[in-house]
Amino acid sequence: MLLVTNPAASRYSQRLETAVARELGAAFAVDLVRTEEPGQATTVARAAAGTEALAAVGVLGGDGAVNEVANALAGSAVPLAVLPGGRTNVLARMLGLPRDPRAAAASLAEGGGRLSTRRIDLGTMNGRRFTFASGIGLSAVANRRLSGRGVAGRRLGGHLFVAELMAVVAGYLRDPPRLAVEVDGRPGSIEGVSLMTQNADPLSYLGGRPLPLCAGAGLETGTLSLAILRRASFRVASVIMPRIVLGRGRAVLGHEAVESVPEIRQARVRTLDARPLEVEVDGEHAGEHETITYGVALRALTVAAPDRTSDERRPEAVRTTRSAI
Repeated sequence: MLLVTNPAASRYSQRLETAVARELGAAFAVDLVRTEEPGQATTVARAAAGTEALAAVGVLGGDGAVNEVANALAGSAVPLAVLPGGRTNVLARMLGLPRDPRAAAASLAEGGGRLSTRRIDLGTMNGRRFTFASGIGLSAVANRRLSGRGVAGRRLGGHLFVAELMAVVAGYLRDPPRLAVEVDGRPGSIEGVSLMTQNADPLSYLGGRPLPLCAGAGLETGTLSLAILRRASFRVASVIMPRIVLGRGRAVLGHEAVESVPEIRQARVRTLDARPLEVEVDGEHAGEHETITYGVALRALTVAAPDRTSDERRPEAVRTTRSAI
């Protein structure tokens, strides 16, 4: 197993890295690579994907590192094994992996090198894949601000993101960019000021609380689901934001200022006022674009996931007996 680690991840430490490698070493020969810059995980994983003897590529990092490796492994038969080392770890939670990366490593090694896997869909944004969500507007600006805080910001986690999002809302609503969304080739378009696209459910987590939003989203549905904020005002924000933060995002879809577009195959988003649109994928800022095309890569990624027919408490037992260092 190739183990890619990201020292910039919020929960990373050399002690944790050693413990995870030791757990995996019970079943796999482990080659460890530490990344030093954005994009390196994609390069390393892509080069390794052609190795016939490779059982999987493990990622000890956050959602951004997982996204990089997912892009490298998409379309290959090599599984992605997530070891949750970030602040939120959305895909790891969706797959039912233990939140402790050492316990997750122990659960992967439990089969003696025989991984339980499943194939999942990936969303695409202008060709870049994402595992769970992509946002245009509010979430992208908030992620850019949070990334500007560096490692310290990432370590403070989801509550800091909420604070950043509230600060962004105040500035964003003064003069938001305008966008238009065309869906599955249907006539006409939906105009708005911000958009969220989900390939999976929930949208994210705040601590232990799942934050759902778009209806009909799922890792194996073959579709994407959208939520479009059609107009912005402080009154609208004062109703919508608390619902999302409290995990009542589905209630947002009933608001008159929000358009819910579930279970689509493709969407094209363009700016209406010549201002580039800020985009994020899987919680990482992905630049500014004048046009964005969303699509679905069907069953594009193999992931290592617990066998749901086995005792779901067993990884915790493994962690108790083997993970201490």
